[in-house]
Amino acid sequence: MVIRQILKNAGFAGFFEGYNPFTITDDDLMRKSGDMPLLRFHPLGIANGASDPGGWAWIWLFAFFIILEIVRP
Repeated sequence: MVIRQILKNAGFAGFFEGYNPFTITDDDLMRKSGDMPLLRFHPLGIANGASDPGGWAWIWLFAFFIILEIVRP
């Protein structure tokens, strides 16, 4: 069940909804989360996609500008 894993990964979100996502039964979870929207995002733009699959390209850009500031007279 996808919603259970999302609530487990979200930390206190399930607890704020009034139940424990680790111990609630599947039937109760389906009934209580029926009105919760579930959205799937596909990030687009800077630091995403095939050129940066891990999302770490920003480090190189940040390091470049730091070095540029140090070297600049």
